[in-house]
Amino acid sequence: MGIEDALGEKILTWTDRFQNFFVKECDDFTSRPRWRPGIDVFGWYDEGYEIIYKLRARFPDVQVKPQFARYVFSVNERREHAGLLPISLPGKPKAGHICISDLLRGSERNRAQGPAKS
Repeated sequence: MGIEDALGEKILTWTDRFQNFFVKECDDFTSRPRWRPGIDVFGWYDEGYEIIYKLRARFPDVQVKPQFARYVFSVNERREHAGLLPISLPGKPKAGHICISDLLRGSERNRAQGPAKS
């Protein structure tokens, strides 16, 4: 395929670590995928990009597209990185949502306690 031995070994080691430590993707939008203890997940992610850069340099006419962020970051983290709003299921609070009744209850509590002391 034209990949030098050192890069080939790096790819094999990187994928072996994935096979040995990755547990599962999560079914919600906010949880990060699960990994077994004993691996620096963000280091694995960074190493993946090092491999991508080397492959792009080696094969400039080929589109080498990384698809491994989903194994490290939650759906909403990836959406935020892409400049998109987070997703939430119907009936679940949205990011930045403040419930007006909680706000009113807090205001009533503050009035009952009297003025703040400095």
